Formats: sequence, structure tokens, C-alpha cells
Amino acid sequence: MYNVVLVDDEEIVLTGIQKVYKLEEYGFCVVGAFTDAREALEKLEGLSPELIITDMKMPNMSGLEFIDRAKRIVPEAEYVVLSGHDDFVYAQESIKLGVSDYLLKPVKKDAFSQMLINMKKRIDERMADQDYFGQVKNWLDQNTGNLTTRFFVELSENDRFDENLYQILERQHGYSVFDARFLLIRIDLRRLSVTDDYLSGVEMLEKEVYELLTPFGRVFPFQMDDVLSFVLTAVGKPSGEWEPSEIQEKDWLDEVPEVRDRGKKKIEEAVESFIRKKNAAGDVLHFGISRIHDGIKQLFKARNECVRIIFMTTADLDIGMEEGTLDREEVDVKMPYLEIEHLFQEILTGNTGGVRDAVKKAYEPARAYQKAEVLDYAGLTTFLILLRIYQTQERVDPSLHLLERSMLKLQRIQHDYPTLESQIRLSEQASIALAEAAMKQGGGSGKKIIQEALDYIEKHYCDNISLTDVADAIGISKNYLANLFKKELDITLINYVTNLRIEEAKRLLGQGKLKMYEIADAVGYKDYAYFSQLFKRHTGMTLSEFRRRT
Repeated sequence: MYNVVLVDDEEIVLTGIQKVYKLEEYGFCVVGAFTDAREALEKLEGLSPELIITDMKMPNMSGLEFIDRAKRIVPEAEYVVLSGHDDFVYAQESIKLGVSDYLLKPVKKDAFSQMLINMKKRIDERMADQDYFGQVKNWLDQNTGNLTTRFFVELSENDRFDENLYQILERQHGYSVFDARFLLIRIDLRRLSVTDDYLSGVEMLEKEVYELLTPFGRVFPFQMDDVLSFVLTAVGKPSGEWEPSEIQEKDWLDEVPEVRDRGKKKIEEAVESFIRKKNAAGDVLHFGISRIHDGIKQLFKARNECVRIIFMTTADLDIGMEEGTLDREEVDVKMPYLEIEHLFQEILTGNTGGVRDAVKKAYEPARAYQKAEVLDYAGLTTFLILLRIYQTQERVDPSLHLLERSMLKLQRIQHDYPTLESQIRLSEQASIALAEAAMKQGGGSGKKIIQEALDYIEKHYCDNISLTDVADAIGISKNYLANLFKKELDITLINYVTNLRIEEAKRLLGQGKLKMYEIADAVGYKDYAYFSQLFKRHTGMTLSEFRRRT
């Protein structure tokens, strides 16, 4: 039943409508009948009508004035005017006010009945729309964290900018990073000294870094398997449950390059000090910080800068060799970092055909620079590819020895492989060998491997579980599993497990049998306070709010 309010200065009209028309049969219940429009206005908010039927000409207030004022109280209601004046001006003004129907007195029974049918249909449709959009909003509120992670992972790892998803998240966060100045902090988790629960350890580490960075701007964290990334933007105050009292350090926002560099240096020092303390306590973490970029579409470039810094520093090599030009200062030399990233995406999913194409693309700039007599370019490209293979081979299979460390010398590469074609063959052979090793680690089709992983996760997601645990259980390398999982399911393994835990927590909350700290323990979280924060961040509701709603 929908609530209806009647307003007419003639009592006989109000009585007649209620006696002649059985409004309940049309889906309406009269909750108020007023001969005084001013009294009706005072009562409207408490009555919450979906339909208001009013006379046009009343002594103290016209029907048009009444509707204008009533719409400020119940804007969503449908309004119908009864008028004894066949006057075009009244009808015109009614349309301007958004009146749903306009009936002339004396009102014919058929016309009034049809009006009620039409109003019921309109209200039904509006309620259905409100219910749908309410469900959509509720879903968005509950999944904003996952959608944000998906957007940033796709952009940073695959250079895919999802315009529609960006617009949704911009509204959800109430903040635009499209043109904002930002830098990226990336932390590789080689080992975490976690005993209770690996996933909780990762989340707690993310929270600590988040709190470390918030004094410098607004932070958007996102996770991949064994990688934490943080987009640090230059505008606005952070929001969310980890919000600090105020922004304190903002030198890196300055337009003056020297001041900006000094501010960025503070960020680097803060992160480096944090990582040093963590490593001293037993963790093994490596980090990279990108340059300052303008506009979030530069995130893939920033990600490659971080990756480059990490693998150069962990190999104890001079990171400065990436800067400047090689042989001729007048040539603006750009290394094919993006192409090399794509090459290793193909390698780690065992796609040997894609590897061959990616190697060719990585060396395309070398052919052009060779004509410009930039003599060291091809050698440096080869060096970067071999360095990455050297670092990756042990992570794919500890028994692999495709390359020895002695190969990682630019002078040796140029001496033993003096031509561009010989270096391309070297890189292709080593890349294919690594891809085949990754595929061999897979031990079967991608879908079969993913199903085995999902079966294991389904049984153990509430235990102390990590990417390494799943990979070891099904007998493949964790690098291969991480890349295959993301490729096949479009979600990282660690986020998949976290989502399973949250969904199980929702189910248990809905049953109402367990206490909340018992639910936390049941889904794998030993720290109840942390679990409650995590639940709110993923669902937009506290544990108690969710339980009340279900």
C-alpha cells in the first residue's frame, strides 16, 4: 500500500473521494485528509505520502503554491491537481511544477480511476528504480576497495585505463586523480616474518606504510601477490579509517623543482628508514619510488620505474646507468622498459610464441638507434633482459642455471655478441628457455592448474595461507601461479583469498550464532580489531551494522 494525502477546502470532496473510490483496491491508503493546506504542510513529513491529490483553488493558499512548498518536503511524491478552472495558465504552471496529472471538476469516475491506476504504475516503477539503484549503491559501497585495486592493477601492470570504472571510483572516492601530480611507491615482499597469518601480515604492513605516507598527501594503496603499491597524490586530505589529523609535509607539491626534489627526498628517506627497520626485524623487503608524474595515466610508466629501481639495486648494479644518453648527447635515448615488461609477462605465463614477438619489439628501437650510431644501445637492451632473466630464473625454479652472474657485464656481451642479430638471438633463446621452464613448472593446462589452486584455496582459505603455500601444494612456481591466476581470473590470488574470507564472515554474521571475535578467528584473523577494520574497508559497514541489516 502507498500513502496518499488529500487536500481540498471542501469537506464534501474529501469525504466523497474516500467513499466513492475504494482506494485500497488501487493500492493506496489515505493517511491524511485536510481542508487547510497550511496544516497539510505541517504534517506532510510525518505522513510520508507517495501520492498527493490537491485542489487548485483554496482560500488561504493556491494549489500551485501548496505543491511548490510541498515538493521541498516530499520531493519524490506524485502530485495530482483537481481544478474547476478550465484555464490553460493553471495547467501550464502545473506542468512546470512537475504535476503528474491534472483533472477538471466535476471529475468523472472513469477518469479518476484511470488516474489512480496510472499513479500506482508510476510509483511502482519509481520504487523499483530506487530499489535497483539502492542495491547498486550498496554493492559499490561494499566493493569500492576491490574495484579500486582492480583499476590500479590493470593500469599499472597492463597499461589499461578503464574509463568507465575510473568515473565510478571518482564519484565513490569524491576525488579525481586524473590530472593530479603523483608518485608511486612499490614494495616487493620477498619474505615476511609472519607466524599467525600471512594475509593479515600483508594487510598490516600495508596499513603501516599507509600511515607513514599520509602526512605527504592522499594515498591509494593496492595489492598484488607479494607486492604492495601506493599511489601518493598531491592534492587534498586523505580520507578513511586511517585518516591523520592533518597534512604536515607538502614540499614535494611545490612548483619549484628544487623544493619539489627536496620534498621527494623526505618521502624516500621515510620509506627507506621504514624498510631498513623491517628488514632488521627479519623481513626481506625491497622498494622502489618513481619520479613525480602528472596525471594517473602515467601510472604504468611509474610502475616500470619502480620495478627498474628494485631489480637494479637488488643486483648491486649502478642505477645511474639508466640516465642520460649513451654515446651521443644530442640523441634523446629512451630505453625499451615498457617492451621488456611485456616480454616478462609472456615469459611468466609460458607463452613462447608471445616471447618471440616481444623480444623483436624490445629490439626495434635498437635498429633505429644503430643507424644513429648510438653504439651501446643494443648492448644495454640485452644487458637489461639478461639481468631480468638472471633474477627471475631462481624464482621460477631454484635449480635453473640459464645464466651465470659473470654474463652480466656490458663489455662481455658486446665482445661475445658483437652484432645486433647475435644479441637478439641470445635474448630470444634465454627468454624462451625461461618461458619453457615456467610452463614446465605449470605441469599442465592453465585451466587445470587454476582449478587445482582453487580447490586447495577452498579447503584452506581460513588457514595461514600464502601464494607460496598454494604454489607448493600444487607443485608449481609461485611466479607462474601468480601470473596465471591473474590472467585467467582477472584478480590476484591474495585478493581472491581475502574476498573469500570476507564472504564467509558475512555468512556467519547473517546466522547470528557466533560472537564477532569468534567469526574473526573462524575466517583466519587472530587480531579482532584488525579484522573489524578490514571488514569495514571491504564492505563499507562495521560488523555490527552488517549484522543488523542481515
